[in-house]
Amino acid sequence: MTFTAQIVWEARTTGSDTNGGGFRLGGSGSDYSQQNSPQYSGTDLEINSANNLQVKSTTAGSPIAADVGNLIMISNGLSWNLGWYEIVSQDGTWWTLDASPGAAGLTGGHFAVGGALASPGVGWAVSHYKGTGNYRGFVWIESGTYPVVTSTTSGPVPPSGCMFYFYRSSAQGYDPALGRGPKPSSNPVIQAQSGYTGRAADIGYNGNVSYSTGGLSYIDFDTNGLCTTSGFVFSPSEVYYCNVYGSSTQDLISGGYWRFCSMVSRVSSYKAVARYASLDNCYMELLPTAFRAYVGYGFSANNSVLVSRGTGGFQYAAVHLDRHGKLTNCLVYVDGGQAGFNGIGEHQIVINNVFVCGGTPQQLWRTSSAGPLSGNWNNVKFHNNYYYGFTNTSLSSVNAIPDGAGRVESPIALTQDPFVDSAGGDFTLDSTGADYSSVLSGNISDQKIANTTVGPRLSTFTVNTGGGSSTPAAAVRHTRLK
Repeated sequence: MTFTAQIVWEARTTGSDTNGGGFRLGGSGSDYSQQNSPQYSGTDLEINSANNLQVKSTTAGSPIAADVGNLIMISNGLSWNLGWYEIVSQDGTWWTLDASPGAAGLTGGHFAVGGALASPGVGWAVSHYKGTGNYRGFVWIESGTYPVVTSTTSGPVPPSGCMFYFYRSSAQGYDPALGRGPKPSSNPVIQAQSGYTGRAADIGYNGNVSYSTGGLSYIDFDTNGLCTTSGFVFSPSEVYYCNVYGSSTQDLISGGYWRFCSMVSRVSSYKAVARYASLDNCYMELLPTAFRAYVGYGFSANNSVLVSRGTGGFQYAAVHLDRHGKLTNCLVYVDGGQAGFNGIGEHQIVINNVFVCGGTPQQLWRTSSAGPLSGNWNNVKFHNNYYYGFTNTSLSSVNAIPDGAGRVESPIALTQDPFVDSAGGDFTLDSTGADYSSVLSGNISDQKIANTTVGPRLSTFTVNTGGGSSTPAAAVRHTRLK
């Protein structure tokens, strides 16, 4: 029971997980999945006594050419093989399916042809289980809120519910008024519900599959104060124009290639907002209620805004890089609660960044036996960085720079806060500031510091950062990529 072509799925809050839900990419018929209800449904499906690949229904009437390419979902019936099947052809009397749903002559099957799914993760999981080779599913998700729950409909429906699980599919949100494709005016929201402690998404991989995995676009994820086993595992999926918010007692994000995304967390233990992730043109924030948590660990970021409002003190840095970490062209803002930077290990690249401390001045470098830039300095590059509002800013006063290091220089002091309105959440560099023309508009090795023409485009918005069923959700104002 495997699909031999890519299936394109539709998910809507008004759909059902016992609908057909999908259509074969390039199918010759009409796509019935792009509607709330099934095109045909009933409880009288029967299998041809002479051909167990063929089915029909008196309720549905005579099959037509438009049916070909749609999926039929068989949800109940004694001795039936429940699940999703593709209608590959029809002869005016019978639908011919891609696989047999049971023995020849079987009757009484409950079925639906067409109609959208209610849970995006169902289409994702079915494609994983039934797809072969490169035939991975693609799920379109209409704007709305989709709950992630502990358990879902039993029977043929996968237990993942709304959660994206496994590694073989892709999904994209869309606005019904704009149709599939354009950037939606509001992203669909995948939201953990009371009693759920798993992950809101777990797109992992193992040694038995290709390293190339699925991707996500225009989708928001809300841990809702839950997801205590970490919020999201995206390794090594690609994520575009998505927003992640909420809290977790574990890392909020682990892995993945993030582009034009925002993520907000209030992790309450020694964990990270984003670990082992790659960020480009992103916004990442650690909320004030966080304690002893890094904004990032073991990751790379470029042309991004990283904000730490944590309260852990100078011994916990806003940005923590492990070996082979990379921080380039970023704006780093610390709200007076943590040190600015800590790096451990070799082959780090930290170039063209601006570090600003608001409120009570903190140390730029985390000072301890493990930082900053401690350990093997082989090929470490730290130069052309700038700071404002920090103390203890000279590298030479913190660590003796050993032999074997690459180009390592102390950061350059700025005369004022270079952001337009850091207190208000506008982290665009102020092109009218005193340092802009002489320092901040400069470049090195063709890498420019993010500014009003290059780098993140930010504006304010309000999100629900959760709290679960027992705590009212908190509305937090922060920035979001336009």
